[in-house]
Amino acid sequence: MREKYRGLSQKYMGDSTPMLSEIYHDSEQGYCAPWICFTLEEQEATEVLMLGRTLWCIFEGQAYPEESAWMEYQYAPDLEFRDFRRTPLALKELILACTRSGKELEQKLPIVRVGICLC
Repeated sequence: MREKYRGLSQKYMGDSTPMLSEIYHDSEQGYCAPWICFTLEEQEATEVLMLGRTLWCIFEGQAYPEESAWMEYQYAPDLEFRDFRRTPLALKELILACTRSGKELEQKLPIVRVGICLC
């Protein structure tokens, strides 16, 4: 089986498949195209937003901030981002200040799952 797919790989890609060290060469800007396109101000704002979301995950004990309709996990969150149960007040204020610029969260449509079975 391995030879079959190695043959197909060589047929369509040739012998010139680059080694990992040839693909990634320690780019100073990274490899995330949207990030590279951000201004320094936008990059900083994004870092602050993600800091707030990360702090929320840590202090609320959640693996990720929002549940999505297209992803399913064994342990889905029972709380969504910007709802608080356990976070101390001072940290809650910090998190809200860090995430104030997250406009996409204000227009979020509710997602409802029905009949999910994680069997």
